[in-house]
Amino acid sequence: MNNYPNFSSHGYQIIRELGHNNIGGRVTYLAENIKTQKNVVIKQFQFAKLGATWAEYDAYKQEIAVLKSLKHPGIPKYLDSFQTTDGFCMIQEYINAESAVIYRQWQPQEIKKIAISILKILVYLQNQPQPVIHRDIKP
Repeated sequence: MNNYPNFSSHGYQIIRELGHNNIGGRVTYLAENIKTQKNVVIKQFQFAKLGATWAEYDAYKQEIAVLKSLKHPGIPKYLDSFQTTDGFCMIQEYINAESAVIYRQWQPQEIKKIAISILKILVYLQNQPQPVIHRDIKP
């Protein structure tokens, strides 16, 4: 038995936890869209558990607006969002890719290809009408 929240009323079934940030009150899940049976990512923001105010929600509403406007193959698409009793959830496209943190011998050409891909995304973000600063790039 797991302790995952039940989001079936919103059309999603959690498969497993992908990560969490206790300080930020965020938990990220791999889930399935019940209707389409496609995998998605659910980012659950739990403001009430932090004693935070809904002012933080306004900042995330702005982030959602930005995500909706981004159209780049290297950026997971925004799909949906919904409120919960203690915060809200944001749904994004799931991109099934190998994690760069898995230990392996990276060849110089592979490193170069990854770096160029990341730089293309960052250039795209900076060239938006309102430039976007990522602040959370991970391998």
